[in-house]
This record gives sequence, C-alpha cells and structure tokens, in this order.
Amino acid sequence: MSEVYNERIDKIISAMGLMSRKDCSRAARNGRITVNGTVTKFADIKITNNDVLCLDGEQIIYSKYMYVLLNKPEGYVCAAEDGRYPTVFELLPKNYLNLGLFTVGRLDMNTTGVLIITNDGELSHKLLSPKNKVIKTYRAITKFPVSEEDIRVAAQGMQLDDGETARPAEITAVDDHTYDIKVFEGKFHLIKRIFLALHNQVRELERIDFAGIDCQDLEKGEWRFLEEQEINVLKEAVTR
Repeated sequence: MSEVYNERIDKIISAMGLMSRKDCSRAARNGRITVNGTVTKFADIKITNNDVLCLDGEQIIYSKYMYVLLNKPEGYVCAAEDGRYPTVFELLPKNYLNLGLFTVGRLDMNTTGVLIITNDGELSHKLLSPKNKVIKTYRAITKFPVSEEDIRVAAQGMQLDDGETARPAEITAVDDHTYDIKVFEGKFHLIKRIFLALHNQVRELERIDFAGIDCQDLEKGEWRFLEEQEINVLKEAVTR
C-alpha cells in the first residue's frame, strides 16, 4: 500500500509480526536486512515508504494495519483466549498474538467460513454498524425444507422467538435442505434464530461471503493477508 511513514526498521519488522525488535537488531548485525539493496547493520535507523526494505531477500510491505482473511474451521471460538476451547488466533503465527488483532464480529464455535481479523478498529466498527447494512451471506443446511412462504416471511422482516425483530433477509434455495441466506445485520445467532422462528433448525452453517469477500481459495483453517483490492472492497462497503 502507499501509506506515508517515517519509521525505524525494527519497529516496522516487529509491527508486521516477523520478529521482536531485539531479534531484528541481531538480524541486522548478521547482514540479513537491506535497504534499497544495501545491507544495513543498524535496525534503529528510520526509513520512509519510498525505501525498499528486505529481510532475507524478501521485501517487507509495511502497513499500519493488518488485514487477515481466515477460513474458520469448526470447533474454534472467536476470542483472544478461552480456557476450554481453541481460539481462531491459535491458527495464526504465535508472533501475531501481540499485535492487537481482533475478529470483525464473531462466528459461533461450530460455524465455519469467512472471518476477517484486523487491528483496524475504525473499519471494524463501520463494518459492524447496523446503519451501514453490510451484506453477509451464509450457507445453511437445515433439518427441513424451506417453503416459499418461509422465504417470503423472511424477506419482509420477521419477529424472532424471543420477541426481537430481524430485518429483511434473502433466502435462496440451493437444494431441498441447503439455503443461502443474505442478511444485513449482525445479531447474535441471527441465522439460527431466523430458521427457528420458521419452525426449522440449522444443522450446519458456513459464512460464504462478508461484504464481498469470500475465502474459496482457502482450506478450512488456512489464512492469508487480504489484498489491497479486497481491503478497498471492505472500505467501499461502508461508504456506499
């Protein structure tokens, strides 16, 4: 990305979760760091976004914020730590745990699919704000077939069993027991509650799209950094 900065090398490398500042100083002394193709023995010097920084020959593209896409597997919770169950952060490198990362919203322990992890609090807030109506699409396998009347009721907005109201949701049939459901809000257990109100049950649930981002290129449990184009998609989703 083209962010403007003037930062120390060790701060940049540690902020990207690659190594600690102490290890960065050691790497510089060992000739592993170059700036604009020239080896530097000092990790405390400042560089700008116009300089080319490399560690072990690999260019480091520094960004103030990190944006991670994870294909969440079943059995993991969206929490920094949990005494009973593994967390999604255990699927990331250990040196990322001190970077202030958090999930953009949460998926239930047994819900799989698209999960955005970042340290950009402002963007996360906007993506989760009900007023922005960010689109999230889930694929649900249900106990019973969903009728056309059920689809119509959901499309109009409906009252849930606890008295709370769900905004209009779009349900599309994939087969007799598989449905894609598009929602524009992020209430707790919303998809399961919608189907319960329709006298049905969700057997399996996967988020297949979040604000235009999918993870079809990732196996369950795999992750990657979002590309700049994908980050722009998220930002555009809250500025429409």
